[in-house]
Amino acid sequence: GGSCGDAYGTDINRNFDFNWGDRAGASNNPCDSDYHGKSRESEPETKALADYAKTLFPPSQRKNDPEAEMNKPFGEKNTGMYIDIHSSGGYVYYPWGHKDAKSPDDEALQALGRKIHHYNKYKLWAGSQPDFLYEASGDSSDYLYAVMGVASLGFEIGDDFQQKCNSFESDVVPINMPALIFAAKIAQRPFKEVKGPDVSDIQAMNKNGNIQVSAHVSDSEMVNDIRALPDFQTGKQKIAKVLVYVDVHPDDAKPSDASWAMQPSRRRLESEDTSSAARTRSIDCAQFRKRKKCKRAGGRGVCEWSRKERKCLAKKTGSSGNTGSSGNNGSSGNNGSSGNNGSSGNNASSGNNGSSVEFNSGDENVRLTFDSSGLSPGRHTLYIQATDSDGYNGPVSSEFVEVRQRQRETSLRGSKNPFD
Repeated sequence: GGSCGDAYGTDINRNFDFNWGDRAGASNNPCDSDYHGKSRESEPETKALADYAKTLFPPSQRKNDPEAEMNKPFGEKNTGMYIDIHSSGGYVYYPWGHKDAKSPDDEALQALGRKIHHYNKYKLWAGSQPDFLYEASGDSSDYLYAVMGVASLGFEIGDDFQQKCNSFESDVVPINMPALIFAAKIAQRPFKEVKGPDVSDIQAMNKNGNIQVSAHVSDSEMVNDIRALPDFQTGKQKIAKVLVYVDVHPDDAKPSDASWAMQPSRRRLESEDTSSAARTRSIDCAQFRKRKKCKRAGGRGVCEWSRKERKCLAKKTGSSGNTGSSGNNGSSGNNGSSGNNGSSGNNASSGNNGSSVEFNSGDENVRLTFDSSGLSPGRHTLYIQATDSDGYNGPVSSEFVEVRQRQRETSLRGSKNPFD
């Protein structure tokens, strides 16, 4: 009771039912800040979270004896993502946390931590990493991974245990919201899709009856963003194909749904006069941490470097752009599709897998042009997914494109619907 002074009881993040009570990463003294509690899941908060997780994640992907089998990898088929939000310090942590050692699924979890760093620039607090600070036994991240079989990590956000509201909104949220969206995109198959190429900087427009799409695709850019660490093995593959789906997520695509293979390109689309909001929707200016990269994006009339705030902002709006991500989980999907491509642009191609397209590296600018006459007027969603030379599909990214109402004579010209 009162003999502990300012102590507040059990540390919830030492009370989970995996490696509970390990004195290397928790205390059995009720007066210590990392007291592990009287027993495993002794606290109602811990038990409530654990019970809820058991309703979300399938029992079939769990181990019979998690502690005895902790060195056995789960593989790439498991589903689910868990993220714990803590303060503070600017760290991303993932298993193992109870010891300074890699987990058996470190290739996927480290790739995940590295890609999260791409957005928030947080240090990696995990076994075998230079910034591993100390052991934490019975914590939520180790539990959700080892017991539930999900990709698990946590964010130590901000620079103060009780962050001020204005700095939270201006500094903490802008760098962590894109990271959370990325994690949500790959939640269906996190151990697999985190190893695939990432699609970014999507631009899409409807010009002269054609849909023009461009994007940047990279197997290495995000996973190798930490210069102090050596390049990672999941970022060493070439791009094999980049497919575009219209109004159907690759997860939901049927054999009758057409897909188009994007082609390598040395230059980006030249934007027609769209509104400022339409331009900034395609690019997240906040991702450019250096003035040079910000100016490069600004050359397309999107971003500008703020000397006062020392960060990259969207032009005219004074705020970072929205990535325009669909929020759907990243997926491998069924890439098989047929149908007429109905394209008139030079860069258009169809087919089931884009095997006729050859890429020379793991970092490519890509583009596609196809006839829009088969699309109804209004807003349409383009879903883009890249695959590397090892066969790993990356997260799905998306962008909206507007198709305007056509003149009557245009609608009667008899163009075949490319989506039939």
